[in-house]
Amino acid sequence: MRAATVVVLAALSCAGPSAPTLVTFDPQPTLTVSTSQGRALSVFEQVGAPVARGVNAVRLAFGPEVPVDQVRLAVTPWMPVMGHGSAVTPTVELVDGGFDVTEVSLAMPGKWELRSHFEGALSDDAVISFDVP
Repeated sequence: MRAATVVVLAALSCAGPSAPTLVTFDPQPTLTVSTSQGRALSVFEQVGAPVARGVNAVRLAFGPEVPVDQVRLAVTPWMPVMGHGSAVTPTVELVDGGFDVTEVSLAMPGKWELRSHFEGALSDDAVISFDVP
């Protein structure tokens, strides 16, 4: 039993770290919402993977007048009809002048919101709604 364990560990250590999954987004926004301060926030879905039940990713982008490199973003998935959010906190990364929001877990069908709060060079909020089939 011990020899088999050593062989498995050796095989795992040779495999090295797994490469991150590359997420690509549609070049055209799926929708544009207004923030609480009236700024236009564009929402881009993954190529070939519209928002659906399960784990999702979206890109959020303002126009060039917003210095996003000086902005922090927090996103909370929320299901208003059920009065709860998701057990998983999305990952936010600044990429290509926007924010890639990954690990967006939408566990059940219905209306979901991505409640987004921006801090730093601007203080603003936006609610992005999706109907999840």
